[in-house]
Amino acid sequence: MELLGRKIVFVMAGILLLWGISDCTVKAKSPYPILYDQSFSEDENYIIIKEDPSEYEVAKGDSLWKIAERTFGDGRYYTELIKNNQDILQNPDLIYPGMILEVGREGYIEKEGGPMGMSTPEFWFDFPTGWTVGYLQSGEVGANLTISGSGMNDVACLIQKRMKNTVPDASDWEKYVQQIKDHVQEKYSDSVSELSFEHYQVNDEDLYLYSYIYTVDGADYGLQGTMQIHVCAALRLTEHIQAEYIGFSRDEEIDEIVRYMGASFEELEMNGELSVGMAIFPDFAWEAEGMYDSFSWIAGYFDAVFEKATEKEEEKSLRDRLLAD
Repeated sequence: MELLGRKIVFVMAGILLLWGISDCTVKAKSPYPILYDQSFSEDENYIIIKEDPSEYEVAKGDSLWKIAERTFGDGRYYTELIKNNQDILQNPDLIYPGMILEVGREGYIEKEGGPMGMSTPEFWFDFPTGWTVGYLQSGEVGANLTISGSGMNDVACLIQKRMKNTVPDASDWEKYVQQIKDHVQEKYSDSVSELSFEHYQVNDEDLYLYSYIYTVDGADYGLQGTMQIHVCAALRLTEHIQAEYIGFSRDEEIDEIVRYMGASFEELEMNGELSVGMAIFPDFAWEAEGMYDSFSWIAGYFDAVFEKATEKEEEKSLRDRLLAD
């Protein structure tokens, strides 16, 4: 509980310090980018990650270079189009309007390669060097396994046996995407923005992610202005385990950190129940059954943090006035 107390106080102090600063971060080099244009050998330390393929309908005037430039941001990746569509591209110079191409790339993320990581007999996953393992709670909301960096950089972890109703097939992901969008529209349209989705294959296993910005309105807590918090939620599915992560930070790089943690997850040996129970609490009911509702968790967590932080400030202000008298 002492660790929990220190963490809560630090988060509250950091929030009040950062409040009202529109851009307090300096954009640094991406910590775990997906690399596409570098060669690597079999003995290097990397995670192969495949983009979720999508379809592209060839338009008049298109070339593979133009399509790669439009979809990948660089025409040089036209070779990925050839590799993905070998069955219909017998001659890459001959494409025609109406042809449907599969668009997707295979890249890799370099592993950190340090001695750290979260390990049990059943699974392992990596996290950034210098980050620590702890427990996090704010009000009734928390997690009994949280990976934390300096400042307001935290990733809550939920590791459990794979449930039967959790995204049973990649084709169902679009259904989940729509359910999540509807949930946000119904309950969090004023506080959630820039919602985006990703789907990858890692070792022929699914990794699903969605990211958004959660905006705290200071007027709800007697403060002026707003604060934007970057959030990324991930679901990694292995044969017997589902690992979920909810990362939040003032820095948009939390997306790459959560993606890296999810991509690095490995099931080691699962013969029964997990030896270590890792939970995010409480449970929230929503339409996307089998996945955890990160929106309600984030809203509840920061509501309790701000309520406590402003309460402490009011107590301090009253104490100072009394001492002054």
